[in-house]
Amino acid sequence: MRHLLLLAWSVALCAGAAFVRLGYPQRHSRLFSEVLAAESAHVIAHLGLYGTFAALLAVRSPPWRVLGLTLGLGVAQELVQVAGRREFGSPEWFDLAVDSAAATLVLVGCAIGRARRGHVTGMRPHEG
Repeated sequence: MRHLLLLAWSVALCAGAAFVRLGYPQRHSRLFSEVLAAESAHVIAHLGLYGTFAALLAVRSPPWRVLGLTLGLGVAQELVQVAGRREFGSPEWFDLAVDSAAATLVLVGCAIGRARRGHVTGMRPHEG
């Protein structure tokens, strides 16, 4: 079930990127167009979308897999956006850095949660 949810999230991210790339929402909603133009909204969207993906993965995956799959999805989504338009460039690298930050924040949160429950080394936090 979890794998199906991850697959659905991945497909939705890439399909959403393609939908936005084609410009359909921007042509039909001035508000949507203005939100898309704001870099802060773009960063918040990446943090939320890729943070959620990383959180879904982090439930039962090691950190290297969470980071690798999150970045893999990020690359796929960015390629969908630039395909046939221009080369992969600094805006895409920035987005991947934000995606990495989202996954890293999730992993740090998971590690803190495990440490508080004493699951990191088998010792309680006050015993080490």
